[in-house]
Amino acid sequence: MAILRMNADEGGRVFDPNGGDWRARLSAAVGACPADAPIAILLHGLRYSWRPGRGCDPHSTLYVAGPLPTSRRVRPDRVNWPHLLGFREDGVADGVCVAFGWDAGRLSDIRDAPTALARASDGLTAVIEAVASMGRRADCLGHSLGAALPLSAMRARPGLPVRRVVMLGPAERRGAALTAVRAQARLEATEFVHMLARANDVFDEAYHRFAPTSAEGCSRPLGAAGLGEARPEWLDLQIDHPLTRRWISRWTRRPERRPDRVSHWLFYSDEMLMTLYGRILRDPSRSIIATLRDGGAPDEIAPRWSRLRPRLARLRASGRGDISAPEAA
Repeated sequence: MAILRMNADEGGRVFDPNGGDWRARLSAAVGACPADAPIAILLHGLRYSWRPGRGCDPHSTLYVAGPLPTSRRVRPDRVNWPHLLGFREDGVADGVCVAFGWDAGRLSDIRDAPTALARASDGLTAVIEAVASMGRRADCLGHSLGAALPLSAMRARPGLPVRRVVMLGPAERRGAALTAVRAQARLEATEFVHMLARANDVFDEAYHRFAPTSAEGCSRPLGAAGLGEARPEWLDLQIDHPLTRRWISRWTRRPERRPDRVSHWLFYSDEMLMTLYGRILRDPSRSIIATLRDGGAPDEIAPRWSRLRPRLARLRASGRGDISAPEAA
């Protein structure tokens, strides 16, 4: 099977939710996988947990294997990440997908997020190292806190054998991300593709205000304007910038739709974007960042709050309350 379901508990223990030896199943799948096909680990964010009663089960809500009816909801009830990324249950020709569950369902407060990430990162590290023991390097694709999970793992254990990290609206700060990237770069040639969106500004701001800060440089959210430092292994893409969306539509040959003004789920509710991530995972180039840049990927990033400021201005002009625009980054 090309879609392997795994969970990790707070002690870093990885297990197969259906029972059995997860390492043996992973070894068999990786061994049968073509050398140029990806071994991708999918990482959900806040609100999801494999534990009954502690949130939405990611395996039945995000990691659905087959096709689903197209949803126009800002936050779809169910999404088929593996299917939209091109993975199938019945074979390994398109690569191996590890649907990774961790306990992020009922964090009592966003201030508990670093502790939860540190606990889950041990499980993620175990899976990454298991893939490496089979002669391959894993890729990671995560959303929100799930996108911060590989960065947390790399800060704890720099040099993890990861080929590519695709981050969808990561709930992380610039300084912490830069610390992870610098530490990783000294030991491993990992590439990071960071998807940010002005539609996510409200959620980035919530993280900035309520999540713990650290002494690791800039405390601004990573989604404000990207990494803030030019590095060859890092690329920022604003997925709701008009130029970028037109480029993605051409590159993926998928129709473009109008992005939501405010959405934390735009990153995976838009099938055009999921096609883009699938192509990034499957591109055989030595450097996917060089391929994207050579292919004309725009580097424009609009100012923070630019999607909300026009609406706030109209509300002020109409006299519907004293509303001030948020500060830009």
